Amino acid sequence: MKDEVVQRLQEFVRNPLANRSQDDAQQLGYLAVAALLAESTGKTRTQLLTEVQGEPVELAKILFQVATYSSARRSIDDRTSAEQAASGELANIAGAIANYRAEFEKERLEQRGALDALAAAGNEIDQKVAAASEGLDAFKESLLNREAAIREEWKLDRARLNWNDRFTEARTGFRTACVLLAAYLLVTCVIAYSFGPAAVASVNHFDLGLFVSGGSVGTAIAHQLSRLVVFSVPIFVYLWLLKTVIRYFMRSLLLMDDARQRETMLDTYLLLTEKGRADERDRPLILWALFRQTPGHGPDGIEPPDFTEVINAGLNRGKPA
Repeated sequence: MKDEVVQRLQEFVRNPLANRSQDDAQQLGYLAVAALLAESTGKTRTQLLTEVQGEPVELAKILFQVATYSSARRSIDDRTSAEQAASGELANIAGAIANYRAEFEKERLEQRGALDALAAAGNEIDQKVAAASEGLDAFKESLLNREAAIREEWKLDRARLNWNDRFTEARTGFRTACVLLAAYLLVTCVIAYSFGPAAVASVNHFDLGLFVSGGSVGTAIAHQLSRLVVFSVPIFVYLWLLKTVIRYFMRSLLLMDDARQRETMLDTYLLLTEKGRADERDRPLILWALFRQTPGHGPDGIEPPDFTEVINAGLNRGKPA
């Protein structure tokens, strides 16, 4: 049955009292009876067939409409069942696709989590490798610096021992000079205290005797010169000995301080070499400061050379031969 016919039948059933033509109403009536007969079963269908018994033409029309309705319904049912089957297949396919998609998303998330874990592990391994490489490089550099420090210590160990011996000798001389100076001053005080009054009384007595005797002027001058010589020579010897002791004292002090400075600079250079703070370019500067002239044998004192002298020495030593 066509759609427009079904709609007309629905309209007819909905509005049975509407103004219609006789043929139209009769045709729709046949359709309604046919639909009732087709849809009814058992006794209901038998009663309907009994009630519609009449003229053969009307019965034939009703039966024709029943056949048409049944065919149309079967066609609609077939089409509906096909559409329902197709819809079911599509729903099954959509469900399978959704399941596959869910499984794919789940697997993708698992794989992504595994990849993230692998990436994190790779980054951690790279960091550990970098840290180990840095530690190995630092350890290697420390070993090289230690080796350089040991080599420099071997080269300069004898010089260090020599300067240590010089310091010990200078310290012994300084202590000896201190003892000599103290003894000299003590002896001077004892002599002045013991023989000073007698010497002064002797000079006064000599002057008094010369005045009483009433000698000439020449005799007085001769006596004064002789007295000057007698007193000047011991004073000169005393001052010369005092100067010698003080010079020995100062020399020992300067040499002791100089030796300690050189030994300290040498230890500092070895420590800087071990820590990697000094290299071969600094070696001429250190050697220049270590093996400069000793105090009293050149223009230098006990102080190390100033910054300008060190730079000039380094530039001169660093030039190729």
